[in-house]
Amino acid sequence: MRPLDPQDLVKIVEEQARDFGTARKPRILVVEDEETSRLLLCTVLSNFGTCEIVSDGQLALQAYHAALDEGRPFDLICLDIKLPGMDGGKVLKYLRRHEAVTKPTTAVKVVVISGVRAPEQVLDMYRLGCQGYLMKPRRS
Repeated sequence: MRPLDPQDLVKIVEEQARDFGTARKPRILVVEDEETSRLLLCTVLSNFGTCEIVSDGQLALQAYHAALDEGRPFDLICLDIKLPGMDGGKVLKYLRRHEAVTKPTTAVKVVVISGVRAPEQVLDMYRLGCQGYLMKPRRS
């Protein structure tokens, strides 16, 4: 279980964008409490789709439901593990349970973001259905 390198994340997003062709741009939700990481991810990912940013787990669920209500669900969620209030694991568990009940045609892809080496937490996220994880660079 190795972290995705930035090129792997770009490949996931490019694949998602190709799936849509020119019909529409993928919708991406970045859930990250650190402002620098939020802005960096959104800057990179906005080349491939429409990017929305939230800073905690509860806001992530609100954005997720708002997108569903608009009929424009997110295609990719970049989800930090450690968040204020509701952590990334609880958010991912909620998303997968919601999908199990609503049975969407396509489940949202989730890439987990972590700033610390937490193999057990990352393994739990894989068990909950994430597609990969990205290790944030450490600040010096």
